[in-house]
Amino acid sequence: MQKFLVCPAVGGAAITFAAVKYLIRECGDGIDPLYRYMNDHPGEHVSESGGKVGFPGEGLYSPLLTEWWRLFSSRRITHGQELTFDDLLSDTTTLSFLWGEAARIRDMLVPFIERLDGHYAMFDIMNDKTPLRIVEVPDGYYCGVTEDSETGCEFVEEYPRIWHARSDDEYMAIAAVKRFVAHDASKGDWYQELKVYDLSTGGCGIRLVLSGKYGAARCVNGEGEKKYLFLTRNEYYRATEEHPEKTIFEINDLAESRFTNSDPFVDAGRVSAYARLVELLEADAHTEKIVNGGEG
Repeated sequence: MQKFLVCPAVGGAAITFAAVKYLIRECGDGIDPLYRYMNDHPGEHVSESGGKVGFPGEGLYSPLLTEWWRLFSSRRITHGQELTFDDLLSDTTTLSFLWGEAARIRDMLVPFIERLDGHYAMFDIMNDKTPLRIVEVPDGYYCGVTEDSETGCEFVEEYPRIWHARSDDEYMAIAAVKRFVAHDASKGDWYQELKVYDLSTGGCGIRLVLSGKYGAARCVNGEGEKKYLFLTRNEYYRATEEHPEKTIFEINDLAESRFTNSDPFVDAGRVSAYARLVELLEADAHTEKIVNGGEG
């Protein structure tokens, strides 16, 4: 189950200093290892310069407080002087957050808010009457926190899926690879294992290698950008003589459906599973020119 922290009220999400202290005192034990440690070692001081914010005056030590303080102090102009807890004018000094770096505190707040078990009245008072609640979404949905443009009220929204036309280079690369592997893969008479083939076409540089159940193709566009296509040898079975078994190489993630819409192109940083084949594609030797699917 995915869990998101939202503010369902006008104005958007915010967390006050008083609310942070309340959550740490009421819910911190068992969530924050530092909080428990400091409870067991009350005389030990953890300094701000050590990277962990300690508030000895009130006996508060927690990564949640650390994050709140880091974000709050980074947004205040102190004219070259280091801001300290003593500079806070009131217990309700507020940190507003929604997107960007400040949004990281949302995930940290989730286990604290959960531990309130629905008893939000005192927390809401401490938080300047700004409610923060948890929305649960089943796994498998690609979603995130969104706010109403007029009121600032937040909710969780499933992101829409958008399809764009591929670049001409990508279309050419897919067509060239599909054309080359459009043969019965159970027979090895049309390709050689671990041999690098040059399928370049229309200004798109394409090199392909097959080995066992796998294959890889490196595609270089006109700007020199490299992407990879990975292939798998798949076997399909039929129940009649008219439709015998079929063994073919297919480009991974090319067959999309309502439930899968992965991009078949993989950037150069995600090729470790096919490292051996990629190394062969990067080599300069043992290449063979293929023109329109036939040997040239």
